[in-house]
Amino acid sequence: MPTGPFDRRSRRSRCSACASSHLKCDGASPCNNCQRRNVACTYHREKLLIKLDESKMKTIVSFSNRKQTQSSAPTPQVLVPSLSTLSRYLYYFDIFVQRNNFVASTASYDLDVKSLLGTEPGCYLVHAVTALGALQSSRLSLATSHDDSRTAIKAYSSSVVALREAMAQLTAPSRLHVLWTTLLLGVFELMNSESGDGWLVHMVHGTGAALQASGPSSCMSGPGQSFFLQARVFEVSRALLLGESTFLSNPEWIALSESIRANGRDSHRSLDALLDLIVRCSNLRVKTGLLTEKLEYEAHDSIRYDAEVLAMEGLQLRLALNGWRERWPLPWGPDASTLTASDANTTALSNIFFAAISIYLSGVFDYEVLHWRNWGLSVPTLQEDQVQRHVQTILELVRFALSHTTISPLLFLFSLRIAGARSYDWRRREEILDLLTKIGEQFTIANVFKTELGYVWQAR
Repeated sequence: MPTGPFDRRSRRSRCSACASSHLKCDGASPCNNCQRRNVACTYHREKLLIKLDESKMKTIVSFSNRKQTQSSAPTPQVLVPSLSTLSRYLYYFDIFVQRNNFVASTASYDLDVKSLLGTEPGCYLVHAVTALGALQSSRLSLATSHDDSRTAIKAYSSSVVALREAMAQLTAPSRLHVLWTTLLLGVFELMNSESGDGWLVHMVHGTGAALQASGPSSCMSGPGQSFFLQARVFEVSRALLLGESTFLSNPEWIALSESIRANGRDSHRSLDALLDLIVRCSNLRVKTGLLTEKLEYEAHDSIRYDAEVLAMEGLQLRLALNGWRERWPLPWGPDASTLTASDANTTALSNIFFAAISIYLSGVFDYEVLHWRNWGLSVPTLQEDQVQRHVQTILELVRFALSHTTISPLLFLFSLRIAGARSYDWRRREEILDLLTKIGEQFTIANVFKTELGYVWQAR
């Protein structure tokens, strides 16, 4: 499967530019692709996408070990927005929330966030909400757009500073405050930055680390569960885009998802069950990637048993996806007009995700299909006509969802990236670029996907 724009898997045989653009590299220096595109051609050892000075990085992993003692350090002095200013940006934050549902099946999360505002030292959550509200206002209020943009950047910086100082205190800050702050700061990065680096910092060292440190027990009910449901899709997306494993595949987190699903509505359980399968597909992609890397220094036959195990896991996942579809057919058509807003969100998103992960699972194997054929193993690849039907489903439903649902456009990026990699005619490619342009009006990160797909298509 071609990697996503943030993939950090090892790239040993290609230059950096060809690896990030999924192009075949001739290994020269500079290579032909880089000469043609007039870009820098560099080869490097495997490294992290984001360099961090760990001595200055405050993370949340010490939550479970932090002593709940009174801190002797001074309270961070960070300016808090005036009530009138805050009220205005809360209004625009509400608008953002109404247009950006990250779960599709749950109530709006603005009440969860607002119940916490102002109760944290340093007001880092207040600043994060202000940043999002101001940025949303800058997109909608032309008269104040410039001032709103400046306010958004200042509020974002204030939130980061206040959160860092709060983490340095001896008294552990509220987990929910920290979780929501890191998640909202990450969303701000996706709205305002084309690199995605800031989102990864907040997601990996903030939200993801805090969730792991808190453990599944803190997400069983109430506000903790509400946050987990909102954040889970971001963690799943991170794992898919980077080609990395996720803690959500650990038994204790799988058990949490199953427990939540057992108590949910049937129409909403469908998406929860599908997300669990998506996590398993992502984990399988990591393992197959490691296996094929071994071929660089091990004989083909020496790792056949490992390949057989992974091929069987892939076939089982294909059966599980087919079983999911049989249990929850979720038909989409004229009958969809009778669905409630919540059920329409769930049905549309489930169908989009199902189509995307069906193609993704095929790509886990068919992009390296010669290896599997040499091993003589059956793998869960799809026929091209099946792939194209899934691509068409993604495009039709994403276009509908952008206009008629409250699902956040962020949730469509991965599916469009998958569809784009399997699109071969210019009309379909134009449609994908048009959808990404619409998403880019709210989330600048969509431009990364347009650029990546441009490189992929250019190479064909």
